[in-house]
This record gives sequence, C-alpha cells and structure tokens, in this order.
Amino acid sequence: MENKTAQIRLPFWETVRRSFMYVLTNFDVYLKVTALWFAIILYEMFTDFPSICNLSAEGCTGGWMQNVSILLLMLASIAIVIAFCRVIVLKVPSSYFSWAFGKREIVYLLYNILLIAIITLPSIVLIFSWAYFGRMLGMPEGFYNVSLIIPLLLAIYFSRLFLVFPAIAVDDRKMTLKASFKLAEGNANKIFWGQILMTLPVVLLMALLSIIFKLIDSDGYVVRFVFVLLVFALSFLDSCFKASFFAHIYQYFTFYRDKAEENKE
Repeated sequence: MENKTAQIRLPFWETVRRSFMYVLTNFDVYLKVTALWFAIILYEMFTDFPSICNLSAEGCTGGWMQNVSILLLMLASIAIVIAFCRVIVLKVPSSYFSWAFGKREIVYLLYNILLIAIITLPSIVLIFSWAYFGRMLGMPEGFYNVSLIIPLLLAIYFSRLFLVFPAIAVDDRKMTLKASFKLAEGNANKIFWGQILMTLPVVLLMALLSIIFKLIDSDGYVVRFVFVLLVFALSFLDSCFKASFFAHIYQYFTFYRDKAEENKE
C-alpha cells in the first residue's frame, strides 16, 4: 500500500459470518483438532487432577495440581487455535489424535504475554496519572470512574497487532508486530469487537450451563463429570471460533498485502 487511499477496509459482518459458518459447517475439524486434548483432559479427570473439583460443593483446594490443570487448559487452547488456523489458511489436513506442540505454540504464548504487557503497563500508568491529577484538581468521584475505560481503549487500539497470531500459526515471518499494526490501520474496532462477538455464543452457553447445574442441585460424581466435560468442550469451541476469525482476517489482509507487493514489482 502506497498511500492512505489504499487503506484496507475489513468487511466486518461478512467476516464474522464466514468465521462462524466455517466452524459450524466443518465440525469434523473441531473434533479432530480437539480429540487429543479431550483424551488428555479425560485422563486428568480420572487420575484425580482437580478439573472436576471446580463444580463440587467444597470447591478446589488449590495447590500445584490445580495450577497444572489451568496451565494444561491454556496450552490446549493455544494448540487448538494454531491447528485450526493452519487448516483454514494452509489447508493442512487434520487427523484425530495428531500431536503438534513446539516452537509455534511457545512463540504464540510469548506473544500473548507481550500483548498483555503492552496493554496492561500503559493502563496502570495512565490510571494512576488520571487519579493523581484528579486528586490535585479536586475532581468529583465520577471523574475517577472514567479512567476505567482506559484499558478498553488501549485493548481496541492495540488489536491491530492481532494479525501476528495467525501469522505465527502459518509461519509467516513477514507479519511482524510493526507490519500487523500498519496493515490493520483503520480496522482496530472491527478486529476487537469481532473477537468479542466470536466469544458470545460460548459465553451464553456457559451461563446457561451454570444455571442448569444449579437447578439440578446435585454434587454426584457423574453429574459433575458430565458438566466439567461440557465446560471443556465449550472452551475448546471458543478457541475454534477465535481461530476462525483470526484466520479469516489474516487471509483478507494478506491478500491485499501480497497484491500490493506484486504491483510494486
């Protein structure tokens, strides 16, 4: 892209629609990329790891096993996102119980941590600065509440960096943070709110599941086992929805990026 007029405009609703429809019409891909992780989770639950205690009356006791369980779910989500992105973008065939966890997943995790830091650190500085000057000027309480939108505004602004995540999945080394930020110019709101929309179905289903569990009012092992399994299934589905959105916006932006590079030649 040589100038402002060539700025890419993401078709928001079409992208969201395509992202949802891909997952729903290719449910076998969901089953394939999550099968191994379901097997690991089942093993974890049968060996008294604390996944299932989350829905027990006494709750979880904590400790290293609980931390391992949380870490395992996080790593599973990353691996699922990467595998799903590769199926969409590269048309890499997926198979049941295939294992792939290595450099891509580690880099993806590190970039997640970096992005959280990029949003969190300035948020802390700005919120404290806002409070400090508000106190100096004797501003009313409502003035301080405004500072709560700072993290949201920064998250929207830096969502232009999100293209780096599907790029990691497909080994696109040209898509650096700087390149992603430049390429996605003018699309921060679309990328951010698109991700939010992709999470809504699972959030609503999780809420419904929680209500049903409370209505059943049973602390039996079988009931807890089924509900925990459903929670993991929805969590993995959420990862696939996000991956689908990542992959579709990546395809859209890189199509115009590559086209612009060809025109320069």
